[in-house]
Amino acid sequence: RPDPAGDLDDELPDHLESATEALVDRGMSANAARAEALRRFGDVARVRGEVQRMDEGHMKETSRAIRIETFFYDLRHGARALRRSPGFAFVAALSIALGVAANATVFSVVNAVLLRPIPGVHSDGLMRMYMNHHSPFDFPDLAWFRENARTLEHVIGERYTAIGFRGSPGGESERVQMSYVTRGFFPALGVRMALGRFFDVDEGVADEVGAVLSHGFWQRRFAGDSGVIGRTIWLAERPITVVGVTAPEFRSSVMAWAPNLFVPLAAAPVLTGRRVEDFGGSFYTTVQLKPDVPANHAARRLRALIVQLG
Repeated sequence: RPDPAGDLDDELPDHLESATEALVDRGMSANAARAEALRRFGDVARVRGEVQRMDEGHMKETSRAIRIETFFYDLRHGARALRRSPGFAFVAALSIALGVAANATVFSVVNAVLLRPIPGVHSDGLMRMYMNHHSPFDFPDLAWFRENARTLEHVIGERYTAIGFRGSPGGESERVQMSYVTRGFFPALGVRMALGRFFDVDEGVADEVGAVLSHGFWQRRFAGDSGVIGRTIWLAERPITVVGVTAPEFRSSVMAWAPNLFVPLAAAPVLTGRRVEDFGGSFYTTVQLKPDVPANHAARRLRALIVQLG
């Protein structure tokens, strides 16, 4: 079925960006326009929670009736088929069962041309990988494919969210957009740094993690100060060190997203109090094929791995 929460996460950045651009066109500064767009929209977390609550309530009300109706329909249909041709009915039922089981976890690999327009991405062989009708992955499945998909050079994920930010110990806190990214994110995309370096931290290592600022956020919030590298900032009231600034053209691995900063997923338990395994299906996943591996061969290998994962 459709994923309302995922659809909302896709639509919110576009909505806020459009509202911000409209206010800028009326003469407001970029920062003031962004703040006004957020104010007019209201509490983003509350809206997301309300959508999820409504969806869960709707599914609880309808799922029981759907299951009962489907069960009796299949029962009548199966009984008629068995009476007419028991042997054929057995083979057909087995084929359908196997097909449903496979399609429940089928992964689609989108042609690499879809990633070509993303600014600031400088790697070949990139594809988007989805689960179940373009739904994002949860972290355990992403990590499993990273360890077992031999046709893939990198399997990376990005999770877009908001977080409290302070640029100095006594500074005023504000909400900014950020992305948690998995190991290998910057090397896989070939992201270039305007300053400093990127991080490449395993999710199980929470020590010495750093933040990478987007070029636009660095210009707006730190006035393009090259001394920002090594500076301590506060995210969710936790100190973290700035290690790099991306090149101007890079925004995100997802076209519609524009995070102000990137933080390794290893820092998530410290910043949120949640294990990385508890984030649910919220990692938009990009893969990079190994050199000379055709896309159709990679797709076949991924489908073969579905049996092991399921």
